[in-house]
Amino acid sequence: IIPKYGAVAAITSWCGPIGADRDFELADSWYEVKATSLSKDFITISSIDQLDMDIEGKVAVVRLEKMSENNNESFTLNSLIDEIGNDLTDLDLRMIFYSKLVGANYDHSDERLDVPYIVYDIELYKVDDSFPKIVRSKLPVEISNGTYNLSIPGLQRWKVNC
Repeated sequence: IIPKYGAVAAITSWCGPIGADRDFELADSWYEVKATSLSKDFITISSIDQLDMDIEGKVAVVRLEKMSENNNESFTLNSLIDEIGNDLTDLDLRMIFYSKLVGANYDHSDERLDVPYIVYDIELYKVDDSFPKIVRSKLPVEISNGTYNLSIPGLQRWKVNC
């Protein structure tokens, strides 16, 4: 998001840590990011409302794997957070970034955040009216919530360039 929209838009639109249905909500678009391993052929949509938007958005599928040890291409969640924080030269923006992390119960000392990963691919899918998604207005009122899986191979006709 930062390379495409800039740091200010990326950080201020990042609402996943505060319990929003989507990870990034911009004025004219939105993004939901799903991390999955190379061997998985589906992503899980965690709520009925997650993809139910009137404006077009994107689902980013990040294909990654855990590594047994750090190498030049790997990162940890802590190293990624440190890199983003250090790149934010605007102190107010840096404070917004770190306050969102605190709101998501981020704990730098959590050992799970030091597991190394390597990203193999990022696939981007356009979510428009034709995209296969559950839409709340088309459900019986008795259904209040739910999760569902989407087949990644089945989404190929919505795939767009990053």
